[in-house]
Amino acid sequence: MQSTILPDNLTAAGHASEQTASAHGLPTVIAYILKDHALLVNEQLELPRLPAHPEDIVVSVEPEQNGQRVVARPTFHENEIPAGYQFVPVRQLVSHWTVAQFEQTSRAMQLLEWKRNHQFCSRCGHKAVAHAKEHCMTCTACGYSQYPRINPCVIIAITKGKQILLARSAQRHTSMYGLIAGFVEVGETLEQAVARETLEEVGIQLKNIQYMASQPWPFPSNLMLAFKAEYADGELLLQDEEIAEAAFFDFNQLPTIPPKGSIAYWMIEQVTQQASAL
Repeated sequence: MQSTILPDNLTAAGHASEQTASAHGLPTVIAYILKDHALLVNEQLELPRLPAHPEDIVVSVEPEQNGQRVVARPTFHENEIPAGYQFVPVRQLVSHWTVAQFEQTSRAMQLLEWKRNHQFCSRCGHKAVAHAKEHCMTCTACGYSQYPRINPCVIIAITKGKQILLARSAQRHTSMYGLIAGFVEVGETLEQAVARETLEEVGIQLKNIQYMASQPWPFPSNLMLAFKAEYADGELLLQDEEIAEAAFFDFNQLPTIPPKGSIAYWMIEQVTQQASAL
């Protein structure tokens, strides 16, 4: 869900650029500027106010700040970075944000990724330009329209009595354990994707598959669809190229898990708390 409220600690800080813009009668915007999945903020986690730019992508308009526009900026130059600001990896910031803060940042990141990857028409190869009124890249030759892409991805909290299945990725050099997850394939339901991904990655069957919640995840443009399910049958048989280790862990003896702010953390917290209340 799109947030219409500027994130609490992603407020905007005024600086010389804002004063320059004001002196020349130019509007200022609150800007999301990203570089390799790192966000430009100051020590207080404030976003910069900058003069508006023709290539800005509008993320939201803030009624509580006199219609102040919040934008995602596709291009920037190093000499435009205000003093006192630096790029901080978004993954490091997630645990400090509320849901609204993360959702707005996610929207900005995904819009930037989409525009960057759709400069040309996928049908005929000619130049595409941004639509004036909506998030759409339109071909200058054939008129084909390309809208922001969202990749649906299921993530599953699998329980077995007082235990939860956690797995360590084979593709990342980390000691962190997470939940089974994977992309939804063409022509399948979400529940079918849950069952298929689990069977493919760890070789077990499930029962009582239930939807929990969702979260936009901008790495790069995923929509995480959270499910919980119970172990039904089978022995753990790992898909080596995806899973390095997997095991059922007691709720009170969990390994390192994803950080607060991720939907995986919330799911693990939910199922362990619900089980403890029984």
